[in-house]
Amino acid sequence: MHPLDFLSLSENNSNWRSCHALDGDYRAGNLNYMADDVTIVAYIKSSSGDEKLREFPKSVPWNNKKWRALLFINEDVCYLGRQYPFAAAGVEDLLEKVLHELKLAPEDSQWTTWTEETSSIRPEYIKDGKDTYHYNDLLKSTLYKDISYMGHPNKEHPMVIGHSVNCLCCGARKLAGADSFFCWSDATEPEQLYYCDCCGATINDLEDATFFDDEIYCPSCFERYVTQCKNCGSYIRKDAAHWSRKLQDLVCDWCYDDEVTLDIFDQEEE
Repeated sequence: MHPLDFLSLSENNSNWRSCHALDGDYRAGNLNYMADDVTIVAYIKSSSGDEKLREFPKSVPWNNKKWRALLFINEDVCYLGRQYPFAAAGVEDLLEKVLHELKLAPEDSQWTTWTEETSSIRPEYIKDGKDTYHYNDLLKSTLYKDISYMGHPNKEHPMVIGHSVNCLCCGARKLAGADSFFCWSDATEPEQLYYCDCCGATINDLEDATFFDDEIYCPSCFERYVTQCKNCGSYIRKDAAHWSRKLQDLVCDWCYDDEVTLDIFDQEEE
């Protein structure tokens, strides 16, 4: 699985979200799922190709998930997590076929329903990893009560979902909570972290960034993509600037229009 598929569990342009969105209350759980050895993301994406997702940098387009579900697989059993944003007709049959083709499900197994009446014993078979923050629908959901699984749940070898991760900035301390990718160290407080809209680089201090045209630029991208109009001094994107024959440099729209207008007047006077 690609790491971005875990980060985009609930990031999409299809008008749905969950608590695992990157601004959601359980966003840290995306990392816990990514770090374990049992979680797979199944999804249906838009046919339009990679897109700019709401909480992703412009420089990191990714697939737009119209539907997704998590699969939790070990050698004994495969559990199907809650489907978002709806339960898709026929998807279990398709998943069953694919899982058998990939030899990820026990041989000859079929989907079975673990009804709500057995929910009290599920913690004997399904457990969350230590120091994890994901929202485990198999154990906690009030909407997904009849769980689908293939194989044989085994309480002697329970399914452990999620694995602990450390702060994405310092890499040493534990996460501050379910709604953070960072620890609470003064040096790495989440509120101090921003991202360049061009390259996606982390900006730890806004004094190191430049705001231009409603976007944040790191020093490298600002130098690379932005310049000053040779005539009036205003900042302009290089790819939106005009070449001035008179000044032999880049100028903004206003100054270019003035130069063209003056050229026309000069030609008329001649």
